[in-house]
Amino acid sequence: MASPTGPSPAALAFLFLLLGGAFCKTVKRDVKALNEIKASLGWRVVYAWVGDDPCGDGDLPPWTGVTCSQQGDYRVVTELEVYAVSIVGPFPTAVTNLLDLTRLDLHNN
Repeated sequence: MASPTGPSPAALAFLFLLLGGAFCKTVKRDVKALNEIKASLGWRVVYAWVGDDPCGDGDLPPWTGVTCSQQGDYRVVTELEVYAVSIVGPFPTAVTNLLDLTRLDLHNN
């Protein structure tokens, strides 16, 4: 009697590529930094930033103005747009903890 076999390694690799980073999470450092920014900016941003994962978690899309990239098994925040929300004063220093941030857009504030 032949024993059943599982999917081939090639099929598993294809499935992983097809799903991409669907099961990956955002690095905790970036989640913490964005939550600190959200708390500091108040209601202007809070209404659009919902869910636990700023890069999206399958059921929810990424937070408005947040762009992420895959880095190994995790996602990192690479761009942040917080514009036209009447920010007054200095921007929260937590932004310096977004170590992979390459673009910060604060126009019309």
